[in-house]
Amino acid sequence: MRWRLLKWLCLSVALGSLVGAAWLMYLHQRQEAASAAVVVSEDDQKAESGTRVDEPWMVERRGDRIIWRLKAKDAAQGLSTMVLTAPILELFSDTGEIIVVKGDQGDLEPLSRNVHFKGHVDVTFQDWHLVSDDLRFDSRSDEVIVPHAFTATATNMLVKGRDMHVNRETQVIQINHDVRVEDSNPDHVGELP
Repeated sequence: MRWRLLKWLCLSVALGSLVGAAWLMYLHQRQEAASAAVVVSEDDQKAESGTRVDEPWMVERRGDRIIWRLKAKDAAQGLSTMVLTAPILELFSDTGEIIVVKGDQGDLEPLSRNVHFKGHVDVTFQDWHLVSDDLRFDSRSDEVIVPHAFTATATNMLVKGRDMHVNRETQVIQINHDVRVEDSNPDHVGELP
C-alpha cells in the first residue's frame, strides 16, 4: 500500500511539474508578444514590411487566354495587401474586348487576387466612360463592383446609380440603387425597348 501511495505521489508531482512548466512557457510567450506589439496606424501597417516594387505587373490566365492584367507605378507590401500607386487593371472579355480600370490608389490581396481601387477611379469600355471614387474587382466571382455612387457616359447616354455589379465574362450589368438613365438620342424618342 505504501509503495502504491508513493508511486501515485511521484506521478502527481511529475505531471504537476509538466503542467506548471507548460503554463510558465505560455505566460512568457504572451509577455514577449505584448511587449513586442506596437500600435501603428493603417498606413503604417500597409507599408510595414518595407518591400517596394517599381512597376509591378501581374497577369491572370486560364489556359492560353488572358483574363486580366494588372500594372501599377509602384507597390508596397503591407501586412495582407499590396498598396498600389496609379494601378491599371485590364479585364479581357471572351470576345477580346478590353475594360480598362484606372485609379489613384489601390490595394491588391495577393492570395485572393482581389483588387480595390480608391480615390478617383476611371473605367473605359468601348465608348463608355465611368467615374467613381471606389471600385472592386472580385477575382473569385469575376465581377467588377462599384459599391458607391458612379456616373457613366456614352454618346447620347448618361447613367447614374449606386451599387453596380458587372460580370466580366457575361458582361451582365446590375445596378441596385438610385438608377437614373438619360438617353438624349433623338432616334430613341418614343421607342419602347
